[in-house]
Amino acid sequence: MKPIKTLLCALLAAATLPAWAETLTPLRAQDVRDSIGINTHINYTDGSYRAPDEVYKALDYLGIKLIRDSSPFPWVGGSTGVNTYTNLMKKGVKFNIVLFGQGPGANYDPKIPVDLIDNLEWAYPGGIVAIEGFNEIDHAPVTYGDQRTEASSIAAHLETVRLLRERKRLKSLPIYDLTGTAAPQALGPRGDYANKHVYAQNGNPPRPHFEGAHKGLNGLKPWVVTEFGYATYPEIDWLVIGVDERTQAKGTLMGIFDAYHLGASSIYLYELLDQKLEPHREMHFGLFDYHYKPKPAETAVRNLIRIIEDKGAGAKAFTPRALEVDVNLPEGTFALALDKADGVTQLVIWRETQIWVREAGKRKDNPTVPLAVKLPDGAKARALYDPLIGEAPVKTYGGEGQVTIDLPDYPVILEFTR
Repeated sequence: MKPIKTLLCALLAAATLPAWAETLTPLRAQDVRDSIGINTHINYTDGSYRAPDEVYKALDYLGIKLIRDSSPFPWVGGSTGVNTYTNLMKKGVKFNIVLFGQGPGANYDPKIPVDLIDNLEWAYPGGIVAIEGFNEIDHAPVTYGDQRTEASSIAAHLETVRLLRERKRLKSLPIYDLTGTAAPQALGPRGDYANKHVYAQNGNPPRPHFEGAHKGLNGLKPWVVTEFGYATYPEIDWLVIGVDERTQAKGTLMGIFDAYHLGASSIYLYELLDQKLEPHREMHFGLFDYHYKPKPAETAVRNLIRIIEDKGAGAKAFTPRALEVDVNLPEGTFALALDKADGVTQLVIWRETQIWVREAGKRKDNPTVPLAVKLPDGAKARALYDPLIGEAPVKTYGGEGQVTIDLPDYPVILEFTR
């Protein structure tokens, strides 16, 4: 009879053997890297965003130059001027510009934001990559035609889209649908991309919330996620609660890959900076704190950006090759493949389980799980990356065709050639 310890080891090894082959369609790594954006509030001049130079330094350090922000609103005294936008554009920052109503007391005039956006594109051509409809009209409906309802907001959006399509400089820019409407999303009249905001409630891992958003599209595509994040303001027994900084980092990494795994074309993290020091969840979604100090989530995203970056010639032009791998993915575990131009493939694997104990207001760190991965014939394992630890490999390989990784409760990246 075998000793119990030996028997347990044998059972564990058998449990990690590959069970079936899965064919994945890789994405271009550089496409993913370039389509990860982040929300900013450069129009807010009473908090951390009041210093545009510091905002740019944070963006540059993070490695993301794609931001989502509202159109300028010069009708508000003391708000940021158009020059702040163009100065950032000159430094390589690209904007998804969100339409903004003229306040609850004034009838929305669609010509005002269209003129502002047109002037921005004239001042710095190419600085705008997309235009987005009104933000969360369920919370902030737009007054239009003396009405302030969901219907008036949609009507204002449709008229704005019509005017945008008439402008020579703007007519070819992608338009994202508005958010916060109960009415079915409708591509065409309302835009080119369906649009969702995704927030994990109760400190949950993000997957169920991304799946709910994806289901709500009713098959519409392409689609984008223009807000996703976790607040670092730990709470107990609230509907949408804050978490600690390490949990924010784990959840952020998972959410990024959930979005692309479910077919999103882009994701904008919420947000770059903690807005204020006030003890309120809304002020603490930043990847940096109020004093521009990086949180673990910033470090993880910065590492991820560098790990998946493809500096090869033709990084955005080649056709990825289908990938067949033998891997037994337990329930709640997912895989996404990224290809680089030089023949390197990165297999992102992540496990989504509970990472926050709501009742106690504390982080839950789950033990790693061994997972065997058999690569395609001729493929050679090179390295394993853990974005929460660093941008350098945490383990290197000598060209093995099958490896077993210790999978934590957040994404890791197995790199190989084929």
